Amino acid sequence: MDLNKHQKLNDLGVVVWQKRHKGEDREISDQIYVIDNKYIFIFPATAKGIPLFDTEQFMMSLSLSLGKLPAVKFEDKTNIENFNHFILLGDHSHDFLSDIEPNKITICKTVDKICDSKENKIEFLSDMRSIIL
Repeated sequence: MDLNKHQKLNDLGVVVWQKRHKGEDREISDQIYVIDNKYIFIFPATAKGIPLFDTEQFMMSLSLSLGKLPAVKFEDKTNIENFNHFILLGDHSHDFLSDIEPNKITICKTVDKICDSKENKIEFLSDMRSIIL
């Protein structure tokens, strides 16, 4: 499939999975994304088994399913307290979240568990809709 068709499908919210190549670079630090400039999604460093491409596709699919603009990668942790809600994808803690009110933090299943079954996907999307919409 050429890149143009691939991008058009992504814009429509259709995720096209590509075969992973052996030795593919993997992100080993926390992967942090923002949806709607209000909601932070944090993938733990322990999710290093998930290629960066898959994480980006997961976030793009989620943001489009919620009717939001595509999620963007977040690098600057200095103004983290200005966000409405923090979604941790997996059970982990972060020093930079220590000053955040606990009611602003939601701990969810890992991406592997979310994508494990249709029921888990529906439950996760429903939870995200109740937080974001």
